[in-house]
Amino acid sequence: MDTGEILSTLETFDPELYGALQKSVENQRYELSLLPTANAISPFMAFLKGSVLGNEYTDHHAAEEKRWIERLASKRACELFGAEHAIVRLTNLAAASRVVFYALAEQGNTVLSFNGRKQEHTAGEWLSFQFESFGIDDKTQRIDLDQLAEQAKRCHPRLLIFSPVNYP
Repeated sequence: MDTGEILSTLETFDPELYGALQKSVENQRYELSLLPTANAISPFMAFLKGSVLGNEYTDHHAAEEKRWIERLASKRACELFGAEHAIVRLTNLAAASRVVFYALAEQGNTVLSFNGRKQEHTAGEWLSFQFESFGIDDKTQRIDLDQLAEQAKRCHPRLLIFSPVNYP
């Protein structure tokens, strides 16, 4: 069954779901999300996600057997960027965030974070930071950059995190 047949069947079988799918396609075509997994992917990547590789879940049980794809991605990232080391983890954003925190900040440093994002990734005594939040102005629906600059001057953050899922 090709894509056209699948969509035609879906439209007949479940018009509401079909409409939601079409809206999502439209959004991904014309909007950029800062959440990498929420953007349009190439047909080749869509094929890989829909293949048996999409069923691979890497957790602590037999993880070494399934980490081959992460090792392959790390090797290719090193080649692409001329780096000595690269860490690729397909399933754990919290762990990736902790690697960044550990590399760029020290315990007790101030982190200025959009709506307190990533704070949950630093739980525990060895990754204890002072978090301050900034956000979007209710009236303008924008970040007041002058206010953010003043806040940064006041709190002297070691890191500034801007990670909203979508921002106009």
